[in-house]
Amino acid sequence: MAWHSSEGTLGVITGVTLALLPPVGSVQTLLAPFDTVEAAIGAVPRILATGIMPCAVELIEHSFVLVTERLLNKSWPSHRGTASLMLILDGRVEQDTLSQAEVAGSALESAGALDVLLNDRRERQAEMSKLRSQFYEAIKPGTADAFDIFVPRAEIAPHIGVVHGLEEEIGAPIPTYGHAADGNIHSHSLRRALADGVFTGEIPGWKEKSA
Repeated sequence: MAWHSSEGTLGVITGVTLALLPPVGSVQTLLAPFDTVEAAIGAVPRILATGIMPCAVELIEHSFVLVTERLLNKSWPSHRGTASLMLILDGRVEQDTLSQAEVAGSALESAGALDVLLNDRRERQAEMSKLRSQFYEAIKPGTADAFDIFVPRAEIAPHIGVVHGLEEEIGAPIPTYGHAADGNIHSHSLRRALADGVFTGEIPGWKEKSA
């Protein structure tokens, strides 16, 4: 890969546009489990098509949830299916975010969500955010390599399909999570087997498989 510098070129700023956003008064968190990662990703365009712009749309494979629950001794709201979308919505007042949650929830249901859970309690939102922030720390003890990849939103599902194909090909899990609305995806090639949130022995030939 070639890297290019600016080689001393100066830029001239001719104008600046500032966007003044109203203060946030209410935050709601939606969690929607799906049967498959592909189904979860397929729901993202439906959400954005409603005109709602969530603060975050997180794609989460449940293997991360189980191992992180054990690390922090905290619980995730749902373990149905194999992956979830977590949406964070904000607005000036509670009615704003509740209206957004209703529209987004309908879009998630129409996309095949197994459930749509609304969490408006700050304490529970903080707990979910804490779990999400510790995914990497929880899975790191069994990780051979981690990959941060940016792909266009429309290519997220095909990309994850390729990742799952590699899992089958090399015989080692590559759990994935990321920001489903902007295409920043994190995949982890494991060196230790993971079952029900517990790491066990090393995967035979993991060094060659992760190379």
